[in-house]
Amino acid sequence: MKVALIYRFYIPSFGGIEVLIHTIGRGLIYYGLNPYVITLRYDKSLLYRDEFNGVTVVRLNAKRFLMNQIDTGIDANKLRNFLKDMDIVHVFSSLPSSILMHSLRQCNKMNKICLWQPVFIPGRFNYHRSILVKVFGKLWDRFYLPRLARYPQGIIALSNAEAEFFRRVSKDSIIEVLGECVEEVKVGSSYVERVLAKYGLERESYLLSVGRLVWYKGYDLLINAWRSMERKFGWLKLVIVGSDWGYKRIILSMVKKYGLRNVVLLKDIPFLELHALYEASLAVVQLSRFETFHRVSLEAWSHRKPIVALDLGPATEHISPDAGILVRDNVQEIEEAITRLVTDEKLRHGMGERGYVIFKSKYNVESYVRRLLNIYGIVGKR
Repeated sequence: MKVALIYRFYIPSFGGIEVLIHTIGRGLIYYGLNPYVITLRYDKSLLYRDEFNGVTVVRLNAKRFLMNQIDTGIDANKLRNFLKDMDIVHVFSSLPSSILMHSLRQCNKMNKICLWQPVFIPGRFNYHRSILVKVFGKLWDRFYLPRLARYPQGIIALSNAEAEFFRRVSKDSIIEVLGECVEEVKVGSSYVERVLAKYGLERESYLLSVGRLVWYKGYDLLINAWRSMERKFGWLKLVIVGSDWGYKRIILSMVKKYGLRNVVLLKDIPFLELHALYEASLAVVQLSRFETFHRVSLEAWSHRKPIVALDLGPATEHISPDAGILVRDNVQEIEEAITRLVTDEKLRHGMGERGYVIFKSKYNVESYVRRLLNIYGIVGKR
């Protein structure tokens, strides 16, 4: 059975949606299906046809404008021919895109089994720097998304809030909440020790924070909270892993201003090394101010680590009180949450174990794709 996974841009490890698509693709292969990623070719250095870990990638030419937020110029006939050959079409994202609109409409015309995973959360454009993009994005979400929701037979939501939004505007679609998924990456003890030695770290002697270095990831909150942590726990380090999107200099200036000695910044480390750092960490702290879904919590749980995160409402509704600590955008609350985990080993390990149980039951690749296949089946029987 051929399944098309459609998104406007695709390189497996570029961002959250790309990682999710690739993970789902590998999961579909595990269950005997043939996934094809159909995406756009903005960059001429990208191949028209490619393959990553058994997942075939097909790219169609397109152009971008409005600060690269909108694409156009896609060959609709070529896209239609690809879609005709598919048994199931699974469309990702709800950001403005020609491949999104053409795919949903054409599947509807062909009566093709089509599911849409919008990866949507209300107010998502509030943090965008460009006023033009912010205004356009709000208009798009308010007026155009409800129209698109009429086309697919099924909608897969990340959160209950997203599901409720689409239930209000789409009376005919089957709507299910599925969240996201991540791989369970097992790393051997000897490998973990080598990675720790490489970065001058010891087991359970550091807090880990993962995410690109941008303002909305909340690193200013983390550094401000860390000031008192470093005074209280001189043996503890803060390890931040993420590529720099222009915010590293601000983090470094805060570290220098406060005279902090135990903050370690790591950039673009190999995949397995990152999971070795998860494995040996004391706990994971990720204070992002905006996410459509808090993926880092799943990665932490996959290594039996508790998570401290800002309470983002729908994006963190899956983090239960027995598996993590949700805090407000308040330095004192963050300090108190971290202190609880550092000083209470029983609490820390209990939350990590409970998080792992939640992860295994809902968010690892096998359980997630199994639930996804069930939704494919329900939609296909309509």
